[in-house]
Formats: sequence, C-alpha cells, structure tokens
Amino acid sequence: LLYTRSRYIHVMTQGRFQIALYIAICDDHIADRKQLERLLEREKDNCLKSNLVLYIDSFGSSEALLNARIRYGLLLIDVTNGLDAPVEHTVNGMDIAKQLRSMGMNAPIALCSSSIDYTAYGNPPPNHVIYLTKPVSQGQLSHLIDVAIEQQKSQEPLIEIRGQKDTCNVTQTEIVYAVENNNMTEVVMTNSRNFKMLGKLNTLIRQLSDPSAFAYCGKDCMINFAHVAEMQKNAFVMDNKDVLHFSFIQRHTLKKALIQYQLRRNR
Repeated sequence: LLYTRSRYIHVMTQGRFQIALYIAICDDHIADRKQLERLLEREKDNCLKSNLVLYIDSFGSSEALLNARIRYGLLLIDVTNGLDAPVEHTVNGMDIAKQLRSMGMNAPIALCSSSIDYTAYGNPPPNHVIYLTKPVSQGQLSHLIDVAIEQQKSQEPLIEIRGQKDTCNVTQTEIVYAVENNNMTEVVMTNSRNFKMLGKLNTLIRQLSDPSAFAYCGKDCMINFAHVAEMQKNAFVMDNKDVLHFSFIQRHTLKKALIQYQLRRNR
C-alpha cells in the first residue's frame, strides 16, 4: 500500500490466512435444518485436516438469510412456507435463489428438494445451481464443499470487516474508500453501501490482496484507485461522486501512483 501521511512512501504486504468457507443453511423445516447442521459439523472436523475452516450459519426463514451481511461461499436452501397460500404470496427456495443472484451472490446454491420439485421450474437462476433430493448425504455435502472451494479459488478473495454487531465480507474491488476516525473506520463500498468497522485502517490494509491499488489521501483516508473517476488539483473525484481532498505535498506522489496503477491494469 502506498501512502503519504508524510513525505515517505511505505509498502504493506498481505499476511497469511487459512482457507475459509462460509456456508449458509436456510430451511424452514427445523428437523431438516438440524440434520444438515449435524452433517456439516462432521465435515467441519474433516476439513480442518486440510487447512480448511468451515463457518456455518443456519436460518429458519428467507428474511433472516437475505438480511445477513455475510458473503457466503455455499448456500443450502429449502423453504416451503406459504405453500397453502395464494400463488402470488408463496415464497420457496427457487424464489430465494433468484433474489440472491439479483443481489450479486454468485456462490453455488444447492436447492434441497422435499415437497417441491425445483427441477420442474422454468427460468432457473444462473450460475452453479445444484438440485438435491432430501435426505442429503454426507458424500453430497463433501462434493458441494469441493465445488464451492474450487469456485472460491477462481474468484477475488473476500475481506472480513467486523463492526460492533455485524460482520461484513466484501471483495477488494467493492471498496471505494475508507476513512479512519478514532478507533473506527467507515468503509464506503459500491452500490451505496457503508459499513463501520471496528479498528484502524491497518486492520483493513492487512487483508488487501493488491495493496498497490490503494493509497492514503489526506491523513486518515484510504482510496481505491480502481474507483477514481478524476484527479483534480487537490482532490480525487470517486466514481460514486464523493470528493476526497489531499494536500499539495501529496499530489506528485499520488499522481505517479495512479498512473502506475492504470498502466498495470491496462496491460
């Protein structure tokens, strides 16, 4: 990471982390949900041997899942609430899968069929939708985890940012800029999202996969060059229209770093 709190240039490198996979279960049938939890707990123990850590969240309703801030790497869904209601009011796993895709969730989704035959639906959501018939076996879960890990390896790694109550997982590309204030850091992201992270900017910097794409702008603000729309005499205009000022002393160093980033990106 290039930054200029003074006239000196510093370089930060990424630390080493274990491979982590975040898994969500969403099933409104409590017995089925508990059975999936038990199977995943067994798989969790097996995965530790290969330096893979599984984090498992379990939800009993679609609302709880859709409101979660975690960027899951694998989702197992079967929701049948509203089957006796009028068609326009029913919600099932297929509806949730489509909504997750519309929210930008690209992880593999396993639709676990019980009373609903999800394969009979037309116009399924795109990308890695897997259909399973309950009861789901240990072998099927193991295969799903392998599929999720392979997809995760091919994607941009996730950065975990923790707030006072919630945790948010984002990619480096989604971060527009971050501003440190006392012991909190406000992370401004794409799609008009903000998150208040516990800790200083260094907590975020240590997780960046490409620190050279970022630079300090001013004393306590870090910008992502990928989201710079324009560099003015003493400020960056970001692609979300926010204007972030820097000092005259910083201008030459920041301009040089921005040009180098743009050349690298266009190769």
